[in-house]
Amino acid sequence: MPYLFKNLAFINALRRTAATLFVACSLITGVVGAVATNTVHAAENTLLIVGDSLTAAYGVNGTELWPELLEEKLKEHGHDTEVIAAGVSGDTTAGGLRRLPGLLNEYQPSDVLIFLGGNDGLRGTPLNSIKANLSKMIEQARDTGAGVALFSMQIPANYGPRYTRGFEAMYSELAEEFDVTLVPFFEQSLVSQPEMIQADGIHPTGKAQPFIAEHMLPFFLD
Repeated sequence: MPYLFKNLAFINALRRTAATLFVACSLITGVVGAVATNTVHAAENTLLIVGDSLTAAYGVNGTELWPELLEEKLKEHGHDTEVIAAGVSGDTTAGGLRRLPGLLNEYQPSDVLIFLGGNDGLRGTPLNSIKANLSKMIEQARDTGAGVALFSMQIPANYGPRYTRGFEAMYSELAEEFDVTLVPFFEQSLVSQPEMIQADGIHPTGKAQPFIAEHMLPFFLD
């Protein structure tokens, strides 16, 4: 057989082999893709909680944290919702404002709960600064089409009546201004029980986690 024809036969054989490999790879990829599609479940809704140590459940170990329990309770009520707890201990409204765009981009939530301001209040941050930061966070979340809820923080009375009253009123004012859901602070029956609050007098214990989840639940059932 002439040399040219030998080369052509060899090339055609390579082409047939390559085609066979391509078909085999395509079939394998299709099977893997089908398996992935059937086994990976994406929740219909995502609730993003942007918060501080109260969201991160500071000092609580060996128990389910309230955001996890909230997700379980929502599923029990037929709500296919994934709860993302983006809590950073010590965070302020300024820190949350810096973090929020990245979190919105990463999780693309259907709902956002802003759970910040407590550390601002404990530091005596001017109320107009706190309010401005929270306002911008509400606007950023709403611009993505997400529903927004605002947790009404409280601070100890020893910061003076004028600052304390202004701090508490700020949350209801923002909720009314932007027409967002206002989630009230924890019930006094929870924060007044020694076994529910850690020794620092601020952070809830592990025992309090189910009660916090129960407190939050009604505001995310609609």
